[in-house]
Amino acid sequence: MDTSKDYRIIVAEAALKDLEKIVRNRRLPFPIKRDYVLFLIRDALSKLMAVKYSFLPESMLVSSQTLSDFCEVVGKISENLQSKGVEKPDYRYQYTLSEIRWILRTLTGLKERFKLEGNYVDYSVDVLGAKIMSVSHHDKLERLWVLKGSTVDESFIIVTNLPRIERGEVRAIAVLPPREFEGVISEAMICSNTLPEGYIGKRPGRTMYNFKEVTNLVEEYLARHKML
Repeated sequence: MDTSKDYRIIVAEAALKDLEKIVRNRRLPFPIKRDYVLFLIRDALSKLMAVKYSFLPESMLVSSQTLSDFCEVVGKISENLQSKGVEKPDYRYQYTLSEIRWILRTLTGLKERFKLEGNYVDYSVDVLGAKIMSVSHHDKLERLWVLKGSTVDESFIIVTNLPRIERGEVRAIAVLPPREFEGVISEAMICSNTLPEGYIGKRPGRTMYNFKEVTNLVEEYLARHKML
């Protein structure tokens, strides 16, 4: 397996570099040991490079010490960047916190995504079944809707231009880098028709969601980082 070209690793690498910039340059609504967190991020990048150039097959990579070492450091980063009781941060912090949330999810989920067979671009992000809990029009952009999607353990705000999505439906959502739409931060994208309830919180097969659209958005993210 040519791990040096694996999209899951390449996206994780871009996400870590984004995290380094955030920690180095932005204020956060909770205290952190900035120098220590930056040290952990650099350590995680180093360990990710060991994974990238390990050239191990997927079956061996999942249980390898190389990947375990990376996951251990990511766990420490996550512990140091939790919101620490900040339930309703000032709006100026919300986008940054959404970015951190996506980055940490991308990093902590890397091991699980290595269990997916094949080097597909859309395998570099999480795609989950989510129940639509609410649907409303965007206050300022009349052609957009704001949804709240819920999985087993999490909820996501989703801004979409897709009409006729109804409360109670189950749809696949791709968890992507956040985007802001006139004051509303979208954390995911609807990428399927309705799914059975059994898919809530689970990743559907590639034939069950629009993997081409997910691929395009991930490639846009990597192109911005000059990593394609």
